[in-house]
Amino acid sequence: YSNLLNMNRVIAFVPQYSIDPEHVEDRRYAEFFDAIANKDMQIQPQDVDAAREYIIVYDPYFSIDREHYLKIKELLPSLHTIHLPFTGHEALSVLASSSLLHDFIEHDFNEIYFYQQVRKVKKQSKFYFRNVLAHVLTQHDEMLLKILRQN
Repeated sequence: YSNLLNMNRVIAFVPQYSIDPEHVEDRRYAEFFDAIANKDMQIQPQDVDAAREYIIVYDPYFSIDREHYLKIKELLPSLHTIHLPFTGHEALSVLASSSLLHDFIEHDFNEIYFYQQVRKVKKQSKFYFRNVLAHVLTQHDEMLLKILRQN
């Protein structure tokens, strides 16, 4: 809705392209989808503008959100992306208690600066560590066994 709201900068945390099951494989919100009320509500070319700055923050390893990101990316004339691995759908929660949200609004986009800040903030987040552990537990059995044997 950046054009509708006449925004200069759009900062989207784990954005959704659509909840329409015809457009996305993501079924988290399919029960709320109404074919009449939500018809053509996916992000469309007329919703975006090259004059606006777009920043998306998401976890590239969380396949459900990656699907939405890739569909949105196709529509945007230019895009800054901040990857926040192992945060799942909770990327905003990881950054919520930090001054970084303010920086996204007030400061010019500087990829190096934002990644430095993200690294600092995520290491203080219980959401981040919970997702890292969940990933390790499901993906790296040998690593888990090694950790358990050492402790």
